[in-house]
Amino acid sequence: MGDIARALGRVMRHHGRRPISEEQTRELIGKGPKTLIERAWMVSGRPAQEKEAVEITKQYLEEYRKNPRGGTRSFPGVDEGLRRLFQRGWKLGLCTNKDGRAARGLVELFSFQQEKRPDPEKKVVFLSQVLPAAINLGYQQYSGLVLERVNGKEVGNLAELANLVDQAQEGFLVFELMDDPGKLVLDAAEIQLRQEEIRKAYGVSHLRKL
Repeated sequence: MGDIARALGRVMRHHGRRPISEEQTRELIGKGPKTLIERAWMVSGRPAQEKEAVEITKQYLEEYRKNPRGGTRSFPGVDEGLRRLFQRGWKLGLCTNKDGRAARGLVELFSFQQEKRPDPEKKVVFLSQVLPAAINLGYQQYSGLVLERVNGKEVGNLAELANLVDQAQEGFLVFELMDDPGKLVLDAAEIQLRQEEIRKAYGVSHLRKL
């Protein structure tokens, strides 16, 4: 609920509307994100027209994907129940009216999903947000994407990702993702050249903390 309320609040502020509380948001949920937007607009001022509601819904989904884990947790016992089913050989599927990309990212973080990986050091690595810079034009809208491989090599944790990036001094870095757009392609040499510029632009002491 917290993730939904925060994403909705950011979108409402962007459109000059006063965000509603988490409790109010709870009362508006049902029948998908577009209905949530339409109801939020009705209680906060002028109702949204059909085309407007569609566009605002897209903006909401992008905001929601930026932090798919933040305030979302499984109900007590769900994770353990899924683990037992998996251990017994059941094939599990996902049925949801949430945004598919964000929902898959959440399920990947359940403990039974981590147990599917034989190496305990293997983790799920995902792109939470793209910091806008000249080297990533065209990719700045993406977030909440699970990273599978870099230049054809599987990525099992952040340290492996850092090593693969450091090894690529020339040519291209191809980041292979679980969902659309499927791949992000960046110039390896340009990444090395622009790191200090990006660090200063965003005022961070280190570009990575593993």
